[in-house]
Amino acid sequence: MSRYINKRIFGNLQKPRVSVFRSNKFIYAQVIDDTAGHTLCSESSLKYNEVSLGKSASKLGSELSKKIKLLKIKNVLFDCGRYRYNGSIKILADSLRENGVQC
Repeated sequence: MSRYINKRIFGNLQKPRVSVFRSNKFIYAQVIDDTAGHTLCSESSLKYNEVSLGKSASKLGSELSKKIKLLKIKNVLFDCGRYRYNGSIKILADSLRENGVQC
């Protein structure tokens, strides 16, 4: 299913794609320029000592938005992949929006 979604969502340098991977304990996000095939920046919740995945996702969103702002990017495409848009995935997207990144 994720290949189907990735065919529809295609990021470029002006509007890159934020790809999300979630495991049972951690969540990972990376900003990808699909035209060049490069990862511009990435962040993971491995360094946060939070009990819940939701709190880790919130911190991850704020840290990732700081990195995105350093790249002078204002708009991104949010690609949740094979995961439903609820729970920690939704918290991550909301945290990105709260910190000034439009997705």
